[in-house]
Amino acid sequence: MLDNTSSNNMAVDLILKTLYLKILKKQQKHCQLWCLSYIVNLYAQAFLLGKKADTTLEELKLAYSRHNFKLIAKI
Repeated sequence: MLDNTSSNNMAVDLILKTLYLKILKKQQKHCQLWCLSYIVNLYAQAFLLGKKADTTLEELKLAYSRHNFKLIAKI
């Protein structure tokens, strides 16, 4: 899982060069998954909360800040 930081890129480059001695730079770029955790998070929210995930999350945050646990249980 990568998040566009140079240290992660260097680690992936080293692993790929170790496993595939003749890999080209262009091929290395295709092997990286940029911001995968963010994308998985968005899919999980849509799956769990439905089409209005953003609105539901805002309602949950507001209810939590007000310690309204009954409302949280309903949502």
